[in-house]
Amino acid sequence: MRLTRMRLGFLIFALAVNLLLAGTSNLRNAHACSCLSVPLEKHLRTSDAVFSGEVVGIDENDLSPGAGPQLGKVTFDVSGVWKGVSEEPVAVYGQGPEASCGIDFEEGESYLVYAYRSNGDGTNPLQTDLCNATKPLAAAERDLRVLGPPDTTLPGTGGYIFSPIGASATIAAAFALLALASTFVVWRLRRGERT
Repeated sequence: MRLTRMRLGFLIFALAVNLLLAGTSNLRNAHACSCLSVPLEKHLRTSDAVFSGEVVGIDENDLSPGAGPQLGKVTFDVSGVWKGVSEEPVAVYGQGPEASCGIDFEEGESYLVYAYRSNGDGTNPLQTDLCNATKPLAAAERDLRVLGPPDTTLPGTGGYIFSPIGASATIAAAFALLALASTFVVWRLRRGERT
């Protein structure tokens, strides 16, 4: 009995050491700001505001409210709106160092801004950071092709317009594949009965 307990203790100790060694052998340098790669279409759906505009003011001392990274206020003179803003100028919190996921905005430069509100009721101010798709307007050709002209607003979800014809074709194709698979299974079962 005592020998079994000793073996069990040794096995647990060995397992713990192996897990510790396996878990630390692949460590890399950690960075304060790390973002997941997100498709542009998801940024469109999840952003509360999408607009283009020129930076007309930066106030690094007016920091974003809340518990997240403290980023400075950037004021934009809006030139095109796809979603979520109707007033002009628009203030967005996002100025700051990369380590805090901030963006180094330049006054006088134009940007395509994807912004969000950190609460669900829409009362918090707009924010953006490195993990959003916000970028200089000069580097936003692909985004602008996907967005289309700014006078064409996206539906409330910010995604693409739902096409009933495309959805019907997808459903019909799924049913056709299901029917084909069922026919094949029945054929195989009947063939198996004959032998």
